[in-house]
Amino acid sequence: MASALGLGVWVLYLSSFYGTPEPWTMLLPALRQPGAWLRRRVALALLYYSATTAPFVLLMSLSQAGWGGAAALWLWGAAVLGMVVLARYAFYPHALLVRLTQGGVLTTCLLFGHPIYPALLFVVFLGLIWKSRQQLSTFRHD
Repeated sequence: MASALGLGVWVLYLSSFYGTPEPWTMLLPALRQPGAWLRRRVALALLYYSATTAPFVLLMSLSQAGWGGAAALWLWGAAVLGMVVLARYAFYPHALLVRLTQGGVLTTCLLFGHPIYPALLFVVFLGLIWKSRQQLSTFRHD
Protein backbone atom coordinates (compact mmCIF):
# COMPACT_ATOMS: atom_id res chain seq x y z
CA MET A 1 0.00 0.00 0.00
CA ALA A 2 2.84 2.40 0.81
CA SER A 3 4.44 1.79 -2.59
CA ALA A 4 1.13 2.46 -4.36
CA LEU A 5 0.72 5.68 -2.41
CA GLY A 6 4.30 6.65 -3.25
CA LEU A 7 3.70 6.00 -6.95
CA GLY A 8 0.51 8.09 -6.89
CA VAL A 9 2.27 10.96 -5.16
CA TRP A 10 5.07 10.73 -7.72
CA VAL A 11 2.55 11.04 -10.59
CA LEU A 12 1.09 14.18 -8.99
CA TYR A 13 4.59 15.58 -8.47
CA LEU A 14 5.59 14.97 -12.08
CA SER A 15 2.35 16.48 -13.35
CA SER A 16 3.21 19.77 -11.65
CA PHE A 17 6.10 20.25 -14.11
CA TYR A 18 3.70 20.31 -17.04
CA GLY A 19 1.47 23.15 -15.86
CA THR A 20 3.11 26.33 -17.10
CA PRO A 21 3.13 26.81 -20.87
CA GLU A 22 6.44 27.67 -22.47
CA PRO A 23 6.90 30.76 -24.66
CA TRP A 24 5.56 30.38 -28.18
CA THR A 25 9.06 30.77 -29.64
CA MET A 26 9.93 27.37 -28.16
CA LEU A 27 7.03 25.87 -30.12
CA LEU A 28 8.53 26.60 -33.53
CA PRO A 29 9.49 22.94 -34.12
CA ALA A 30 5.95 21.92 -33.17
CA LEU A 31 4.38 24.12 -35.78
CA ARG A 32 5.76 22.06 -38.63
CA GLN A 33 4.31 18.73 -37.51
CA PRO A 34 2.16 19.05 -34.36
CA GLY A 35 1.30 15.32 -34.20
CA ALA A 36 4.89 14.10 -34.26
CA TRP A 37 5.95 16.80 -31.81
CA LEU A 38 3.20 15.83 -29.35
CA ARG A 39 4.18 12.16 -29.62
CA ARG A 40 7.79 13.07 -28.79
CA ARG A 41 6.67 15.14 -25.78
CA VAL A 42 4.51 12.33 -24.41
CA ALA A 43 7.24 9.75 -25.07
CA LEU A 44 9.81 11.87 -23.25
CA ALA A 45 7.47 12.27 -20.25
CA LEU A 46 6.86 8.51 -20.18
CA LEU A 47 10.59 7.83 -20.39
CA TYR A 48 11.25 10.05 -17.38
CA TYR A 49 8.29 8.51 -15.57
CA SER A 50 9.55 4.98 -16.23
CA ALA A 51 13.07 5.81 -15.10
CA THR A 52 11.97 7.46 -11.87
CA THR A 53 9.26 4.99 -10.89
CA ALA A 54 11.28 1.85 -11.52
CA PRO A 55 12.22 1.48 -7.81
CA PHE A 56 8.56 1.80 -6.77
CA VAL A 57 7.45 -0.75 -9.36
CA LEU A 58 10.17 -3.14 -8.23
CA LEU A 59 9.12 -2.80 -4.59
CA MET A 60 5.48 -3.35 -5.48
CA SER A 61 6.28 -6.39 -7.59
CA LEU A 62 8.13 -7.97 -4.67
CA SER A 63 5.22 -7.30 -2.29
CA GLN A 64 1.78 -8.89 -2.17
CA ALA A 65 0.65 -6.87 -5.19
CA GLY A 66 2.91 -8.90 -7.48
CA TRP A 67 3.93 -8.06 -11.01
CA GLY A 68 0.34 -7.72 -12.20
CA GLY A 69 -0.56 -5.07 -9.63
CA ALA A 70 2.69 -3.20 -10.18
CA ALA A 71 2.19 -3.18 -13.95
CA ALA A 72 -1.44 -2.06 -13.61
CA LEU A 73 -0.48 0.83 -11.35
CA TRP A 74 2.40 1.81 -13.61
CA LEU A 75 0.06 1.79 -16.62
CA TRP A 76 -2.48 3.93 -14.77
CA GLY A 77 0.25 6.45 -13.89
CA ALA A 78 1.49 6.50 -17.48
CA ALA A 79 -2.03 7.22 -18.74
CA VAL A 80 -2.47 10.05 -16.23
CA LEU A 81 0.88 11.61 -17.11
CA GLY A 82 0.26 11.30 -20.84
CA MET A 83 -3.08 13.04 -20.51
CA VAL A 84 -1.55 15.78 -18.35
CA VAL A 85 1.05 16.46 -21.04
CA LEU A 86 -1.65 16.58 -23.72
CA ALA A 87 -3.75 18.89 -21.53
CA ARG A 88 -0.83 21.29 -21.40
CA TYR A 89 -1.09 21.92 -25.13
CA ALA A 90 -4.87 21.60 -25.45
CA PHE A 91 -5.42 25.16 -24.22
CA TYR A 92 -2.03 26.69 -24.97
CA PRO A 93 -1.04 29.51 -24.05
CA HIS A 94 -3.72 30.10 -21.36
CA ALA A 95 -2.16 28.91 -18.09
CA LEU A 96 -5.44 28.99 -16.14
CA LEU A 97 -7.25 26.79 -18.66
CA VAL A 98 -4.26 24.44 -18.74
CA ARG A 99 -4.35 24.04 -14.95
CA LEU A 100 -8.13 23.55 -14.91
CA THR A 101 -7.93 20.91 -17.65
CA GLN A 102 -5.12 19.11 -15.83
CA GLY A 103 -7.22 19.16 -12.65
CA GLY A 104 -10.09 17.66 -14.61
CA VAL A 105 -7.80 14.94 -15.96
CA LEU A 106 -6.59 14.08 -12.45
CA THR A 107 -10.18 14.04 -11.17
CA THR A 108 -11.22 11.74 -14.02
CA CYS A 109 -8.36 9.39 -13.22
CA LEU A 110 -9.41 9.18 -9.58
CA LEU A 111 -12.67 7.48 -10.65
CA PHE A 112 -10.61 4.32 -11.16
CA GLY A 113 -13.10 1.81 -9.70
CA HIS A 114 -16.22 3.18 -11.36
CA PRO A 115 -17.81 1.15 -14.21
CA ILE A 116 -17.83 4.12 -16.59
CA TYR A 117 -14.11 4.73 -16.07
CA PRO A 118 -12.73 2.98 -19.20
CA ALA A 119 -15.15 4.75 -21.56
CA LEU A 120 -14.63 8.12 -19.87
CA LEU A 121 -10.85 7.71 -19.95
CA PHE A 122 -10.97 6.83 -23.65
CA VAL A 123 -13.13 9.84 -24.52
CA VAL A 124 -10.98 12.25 -22.48
CA PHE A 125 -7.79 10.87 -24.04
CA LEU A 126 -9.10 11.21 -27.62
CA GLY A 127 -10.51 14.66 -26.87
CA LEU A 128 -7.17 15.86 -25.52
CA ILE A 129 -5.32 14.54 -28.57
CA TRP A 130 -7.75 16.30 -30.90
CA LYS A 131 -7.80 19.58 -28.97
CA SER A 132 -4.01 19.80 -28.52
CA ARG A 133 -3.39 19.19 -32.24
CA GLN A 134 -6.03 21.76 -33.13
CA GLN A 135 -4.63 24.33 -30.70
CA LEU A 136 -1.05 23.92 -31.93
CA SER A 137 -2.14 24.17 -35.55
CA THR A 138 -3.66 27.63 -34.90
CA PHE A 139 -0.15 29.00 -34.38
CA ARG A 140 0.97 27.99 -37.88
CA HIS A 141 1.60 30.84 -40.27
CA ASP A 142 2.18 28.98 -43.55
